[in-house]
Amino acid sequence: MLRLLSGRTHRVITGVAVVTAGRTEVAAEVTAVKFLTLSNEEIAAYIATASPWTKPAPTPSRVARRSGFRG
Repeated sequence: MLRLLSGRTHRVITGVAVVTAGRTEVAAEVTAVKFLTLSNEEIAAYIATASPWTKPAPTPSRVARRSGFRG
């Protein structure tokens, strides 16, 4: 997955819904996330940290920040 994202921009859509007894509110936000180009060594080093395996889902934005994300 990291190789596919490396050097590319993709969209992340975050959504939320709040439901109460009398009302429902929904919202979504689209964010463009640009990955720097990652070398095979950088990808291997990240995987070796065990971080990708200890979080619920290693989202692209977390990976991007660890890899020098430029927003």
